[in-house]
Amino acid sequence: MSKTAPACLEKCAATAYGTMVAEIRNDIVCGRLSPGDCLDGEFELSRKYKISRWSVRKALDLLVENKLVAKIPGKGTMVVFNPGYGDAKTNETLRLVVLVDTPPNFEHNFQALEIIRDLKYSIQEARIPVKLEFRFLNFADEVHDPFESSSANAVFLVLPFSRHCNSFLENYRSPGERVVCFGRRLNNSLLRYVYIDHAEGIAKAVEYLRQLGHRRIAMIAPPSYPGSYSEVRQNAFREAVSGAGDTPLIREAEYDSLAVQEIIAEMFDSPESRPTALVIADGIWFSLVERAISLQRIKIPGELSLISCDDLPEIRAYSPAVTIIRQPVRNAVGGLIRLITEMDWEKTPLYNPVRSELVVRDSCVPAGIPHF
Repeated sequence: MSKTAPACLEKCAATAYGTMVAEIRNDIVCGRLSPGDCLDGEFELSRKYKISRWSVRKALDLLVENKLVAKIPGKGTMVVFNPGYGDAKTNETLRLVVLVDTPPNFEHNFQALEIIRDLKYSIQEARIPVKLEFRFLNFADEVHDPFESSSANAVFLVLPFSRHCNSFLENYRSPGERVVCFGRRLNNSLLRYVYIDHAEGIAKAVEYLRQLGHRRIAMIAPPSYPGSYSEVRQNAFREAVSGAGDTPLIREAEYDSLAVQEIIAEMFDSPESRPTALVIADGIWFSLVERAISLQRIKIPGELSLISCDDLPEIRAYSPAVTIIRQPVRNAVGGLIRLITEMDWEKTPLYNPVRSELVVRDSCVPAGIPHF
């Protein structure tokens, strides 16, 4: 694909907005701006290029006309040109095959549905020529090679949710396919990884609780296995608490109401050793944990400060509003879109982390200060 400027772009070179058009076009073609990235607003562009807002609009109209950007209502001006997979002339389409791991407890996995929803939304919004296909596999069963070489433009995206899928990806050895693992950081250099930095979010939560004076901080988490979210979050919690000189208290629980109730009852059995703050390592467990806490007649946040991972609907509906470790799935999906549209697969980064963030709400108060 030629990277020379179209004639209509060359003609604007002598105009007041020619520099702006040239710089933005070069940033897009060279990959400094990726599909889905938004340009600055008219006011910022006017100040940057020292031109009037009328000239900014003319420049943007020209970029839209050449299908380099698009004006998205409510969003602004977004990059849509894809230097890796063709332009409006070739209309070349990338084939993205999404392999969704469906273990027996998959019906509880709201995150998978969120990822799929945001993936469709981001591709549509960025207007990237991508054909989406979905395959649902239970990697606990015997799975033959789920990848195929029928299209040179195929990229495979795997959403792993079980140890069986993790093991399959760790041992995958075919260099002929482009495979992206979403949500896990494994040790197979043939794959590329887009994942949320859960450890950073947990560390922020522990630091915040310690600033509030909490020293007996506990975590309740799903059973862990190598490479699982639970393992990553438990290790981060253990490191953050012990690194501050305190003793980490971690209890694992199956997704079972009675099991969670027993663990909570054990945690709060002794007034001298009961935690003053609790971190829920998986938001799916929130309703079970909240119910178990209420059965113990423990007041939040008066007797217990509470932080949960994941900003799920049932957590947002709870009162008092729960402090959460937000996993920015949409940002991760945006990173994924940029990754799969890279021209040179071998030069794309192996690991592509997205930072998690702590959203402080009403469920945490200073230790030792009753708050009802």
